[in-house]
Amino acid sequence: MIEVYDLLGNKVLEEYISPWSQFKSLDLINFPKGIYMCKLNWKDHTGNIKIIKQ
Repeated sequence: MIEVYDLLGNKVLEEYISPWSQFKSLDLINFPKGIYMCKLNWKDHTGNIKIIKQ
């Protein structure tokens, strides 16, 4: 599962990641410029990524 949040903590995107997937792209073209936090949960791994859209 991928969850993307804006800096106010609002969830702006949620997408499922299949267990056999190695790559996942996100379409953020219609999102306003800014900083987003991405929370990843895949199999037994978790992580956080900062996305800066310019």
